[in-house]
Amino acid sequence: MNFNTEYIIAGPCGFDLNRAYHDALKIYEENWIKDTIAYEKFNIFAVEAKKYFSTNGPFISEAVSIIAAILHPKIFKNTAPLNSYKRVTP
Repeated sequence: MNFNTEYIIAGPCGFDLNRAYHDALKIYEENWIKDTIAYEKFNIFAVEAKKYFSTNGPFISEAVSIIAAILHPKIFKNTAPLNSYKRVTP
């Protein structure tokens, strides 16, 4: 089965970046992941969900910045808050 997923962004609700990263590492244990573009291009990311994605309010613009930086790093270089996301590699 091929999902043709180009990006995977892991942001478990309420978890910080470190926990999201370690949880996202488990995705590499799944067989289907090897059939995705995200796997081939190392486009798997963990995000600081607790601060930027699990709450409403003023952090929504930072959440948008994080996603923009992940999807278009050349265009949105240095726009996401520091330590708000990390590429997940086994």
